[in-house]
Amino acid sequence: YTAMPETAGTYKAQFILVETDNYNGLTTVEIEYTVNKRVVTVPTLSESSITYDGEKHTPIATNSYYTIGGDADVSSIGSYSLTVSLISDSCVWNDGTTAAKTYSFEIVKAQAVIENFEISKTEWTYGDSPATVNAESNLASAMKFYYDTAENGAFTSTVMPTNAGVYYVKAVIADTENYDGAETEVLSFVIQKAVVTLTAPTYGETSYYENQVNVATAYATAPTAIDNLGKQANGTFKYEIALGQAITSGKVNVTVTFTLSDTTNYKYSSALNGFTEIAVGVAQATVTINVKTVAYIGSTNYGSVESALKNVTSGEIWVTAGLTDAVIAQSCTIPSGVTLNIPHTAGAMNTNGTATLQTTNLSGMSCKTNITLNAGVVLTNNGTLKIA
Repeated sequence: YTAMPETAGTYKAQFILVETDNYNGLTTVEIEYTVNKRVVTVPTLSESSITYDGEKHTPIATNSYYTIGGDADVSSIGSYSLTVSLISDSCVWNDGTTAAKTYSFEIVKAQAVIENFEISKTEWTYGDSPATVNAESNLASAMKFYYDTAENGAFTSTVMPTNAGVYYVKAVIADTENYDGAETEVLSFVIQKAVVTLTAPTYGETSYYENQVNVATAYATAPTAIDNLGKQANGTFKYEIALGQAITSGKVNVTVTFTLSDTTNYKYSSALNGFTEIAVGVAQATVTINVKTVAYIGSTNYGSVESALKNVTSGEIWVTAGLTDAVIAQSCTIPSGVTLNIPHTAGAMNTNGTATLQTTNLSGMSCKTNITLNAGVVLTNNGTLKIA
């Protein structure tokens, strides 16, 4: 052999130089030597009883001169065994033996522990950065935070609430076959409604009014509904000319109201927090009347049949003659003792689809042009309706 032996044993070595045309051959004396067996320290268990922690365990240190077989890298509770074998006959245990060594160990059930349970803040405003909930545990990967709206609730949601309200949270580790669970006391927190601050508009020179329903205007300054985070609140503005005014083209008082569409998460900054609609203010607007339907009580022009009916308790309401159309856009009632006069002589009553007309003695009556009730509108007659 020309290779150095690697296994344990006694060997002889000799150097031989083969003769050639250029030099004489040479053979040295024979040398005897021994390759001793590798002495390997018998390993010991790092621990024979391990408390479950979710990690994989093989409680014997690795070594290049032996292999580990059996129940290696186990994580669940139970009883296990390992077999440690020398890698070759050229190795020997330090106790003089060469047979495989066997070991027994167990993983026992753990008791979950949760400590330092806390919430970073107990109150914040809707739309603001939420709190963070933290805790420490010997089984942190199994720990969850549960939320509820009741202190003694079912606590089934693991999602941090976002809507305004009072909430409760606790940390829970559920029981399993590997460990006994744990849970903390309940902590409470509040998400406050965002406060909406309203500002009234400043009107420009021209505005537009129709049927006592809305004033669409060119603003000098538009109205705003801003929450305490500087965001526009969800809702709608409405602009109405105050009832009872003599409505003609020119300057009138316009009442501006705002209705929140999300009362769960927003509230007004005024004392009227329980209302979804609130008056923002009254402003002077230059109004051009769109005389589709203009109704008079005496000499006062109310701009619409609906507006006039809201402001009369007795007597007669007259709809201006010569109209191209008369539209009733809002449900209203002819009160007892009031007569609504529509002085036209040709045409028909039009209820426009789903609208209904609750009155009597209309058979055979007609008017010069259509009296239209918008869809869904009801005209209730507790007084007198004259179409002549």
